[in-house]
Amino acid sequence: MFDLLLANVRLPDIVRGDLEAQVSATATGEREYLQVLQRYSPPIIDLFNNELLGYSERLARSEIARLPDGVAEFAAYIDADNIVAENEEDRSTEGVKINVRVTISGDEIFADFAGTSPQVKAGINSPLPFSKAGVYGAIRLILSSDIPTCAGYTRAIHVAAPESSVINPSHPAPCGARGITGFRIMDAVMGALAQIIPDRVPADGEGGNSIVSIGGRTADGRPFGYVDLTAGARGGGPFHDGAEGVPHPGANIASTPIEVAESELPIRFEEYSIVADSGGAGKFRGGMAQTRRVRLLEDSAVLQLRSDKRLHPPFGLQGGKPGSPSSNTLQKPGEEPEILPVLGMSPIKRNQVIAHTFAGGGGWGDPLDRAIDSVQADLLDGKITVEGAKRDYKVVANSDSLLVDAEATARLRSQ
Repeated sequence: MFDLLLANVRLPDIVRGDLEAQVSATATGEREYLQVLQRYSPPIIDLFNNELLGYSERLARSEIARLPDGVAEFAAYIDADNIVAENEEDRSTEGVKINVRVTISGDEIFADFAGTSPQVKAGINSPLPFSKAGVYGAIRLILSSDIPTCAGYTRAIHVAAPESSVINPSHPAPCGARGITGFRIMDAVMGALAQIIPDRVPADGEGGNSIVSIGGRTADGRPFGYVDLTAGARGGGPFHDGAEGVPHPGANIASTPIEVAESELPIRFEEYSIVADSGGAGKFRGGMAQTRRVRLLEDSAVLQLRSDKRLHPPFGLQGGKPGSPSSNTLQKPGEEPEILPVLGMSPIKRNQVIAHTFAGGGGWGDPLDRAIDSVQADLLDGKITVEGAKRDYKVVANSDSLLVDAEATARLRSQ
């Protein structure tokens, strides 16, 4: 079986390592679980498993019951500027729509996705179990962390999704890049919940991991593949700024260290930086976007992109401003940068540079309510510019020292 699998992949050595790591992890889990069974006996383990599920359900229902009853509807979008629907007449100019109607009633939550786009020809269709996981993940973020994360708490959550939609596709439907749809399901549910329980929901973030993939062969015929996932611009929340450099709550994924990528692959990083003024302004601002510029050092390769939030940047909440949109450009030597779609494939040649900037997080609350000390700290950290402080927060600072002018700020804010 290993020989069959490794004969059908481009990078068999890496895939072998991945598979053997999974086998090893599974064997470790099996060994430890069998030891627990031997110590306590299967009937006792069954009893405790069922009690854990019931305990998680009781805690979830108790907390949901304390939330206000309400109904709210929200739509999130995958930009998908080059995605074609199964039927051309179903194609939307605004992108792939994830529409949800969330109802909190008593100790239960209902999520109805009527109005969501039909399934598409590209591989972003999300099978129903994965779509349900997106709903469970979003609601998990507004419940107490004391509730055990197991199937028990999902018993209080009910999901309805139209058949042959992008979140409940009918066979055959490509699903390989469904992760982006799961992220957008979480966005939609959070946007609806923000209308019912505004003090528990943060503003929108970068939209999940962007994937930049460069694959090809070296001059001596060896295959190579650079696949990196970048994230880390969360939205501001009711009590805190959005974080940078952290994974999306729906995916525990980190970026490949630059030193590892450059030593093993024919690429060079030209830039890896935080983008000033990219976080949505607010009482609590959104996390800053990041830019990565990667140069190909081999003759040719295939570039593949999975990104989002260009046409529909991360939304702010409770008066907060949206974050900055994402961008993809391919820089050819001596030419103007070519703007690439958010999703898709493109050839890339030696010394061409792919530059990807993911979106900045949305802000939460009125920017004029932001503490001046916090604006000062952002200025000194390089997260906002003097121009951005004046434009977004009505805070005046010295362009050389970056220190806030309290009197000028008071005059400007009074206007």
